[in-house]
Amino acid sequence: MKQRQISHIITIVAFTLFIALGLACGSTPESTQTKIVYTEIPFLEFRQGYRNGVYSSGQGIIIEAYIIRKEHGFGFGFGSSPSDTDVLFIPDHIYPSHFSSRYYDEYISSHRITNYSLEYLYFLKDKKYKIYICIYDVDHDGKKLAFVDFIEGLLEDHNNYIAHVRAEREREYAQQEAERELARQHEQTRLANLYRQAGNNYGNLRNTSRRYGYTFGNDYITTIINFGDGNFIRQSQSALGMPLNPRTGTYRVNGDTVIFLSSNGEYSYGTIIGTALNIDGNVYR
Repeated sequence: MKQRQISHIITIVAFTLFIALGLACGSTPESTQTKIVYTEIPFLEFRQGYRNGVYSSGQGIIIEAYIIRKEHGFGFGFGSSPSDTDVLFIPDHIYPSHFSSRYYDEYISSHRITNYSLEYLYFLKDKKYKIYICIYDVDHDGKKLAFVDFIEGLLEDHNNYIAHVRAEREREYAQQEAERELARQHEQTRLANLYRQAGNNYGNLRNTSRRYGYTFGNDYITTIINFGDGNFIRQSQSALGMPLNPRTGTYRVNGDTVIFLSSNGEYSYGTIIGTALNIDGNVYR
């Protein structure tokens, strides 16, 4: 009995250690199973050493460099200055073709990189980023390749830029809406003054009608305005029998302008041309 209790305690301790180790290895930019120790190396030194193949598989490296370009689905080009033309390209997106099958399986099972595969990833061109890199075997011939594990502040810069653009667009839209509303109010005031100045002048529209027709998809819409003694009814008819609500209100004529005051209190106008009437570029005859 005592021996079984000791065995049970050992099992609990072992399970607790397993969970603790699993949690400790899950944070970026460390690997999920094997903890990688990152060593800071000056960018120019790393660029030269990497090209000469001096770094070992599994070696973690931190460099500080500028992002010259981001190629969607491939990786980053880094430089020592924003205008550096000697760009060091490092992949950030892993494909099986980068590895022999055995090394690819080992990579996928033992390491997790930050996903930078957004189609449009915005970065600051004048900012020097801290970049976490790890070296890996990619084939049986001993060829080694660096991959980007993590770039400090990059996703934050991207998200801040997107939020800034969205806020600017919302601000511009709100400003445009305010300008349109102000212009609408000025136009309503202008038409209200013309309507009031016209008194009870109905021109030659009293007890007449005007019509205008147009094609709408497979339908043909005919709009008829019937003018009464200061009142009007604007009715649209569909050749396909679609229900269309009429508009009613009053009208006045001021010079060659007819001002409509709809039953919902909105002013609009048309221009009298002989016996025809132009409303929003549509000629009613």
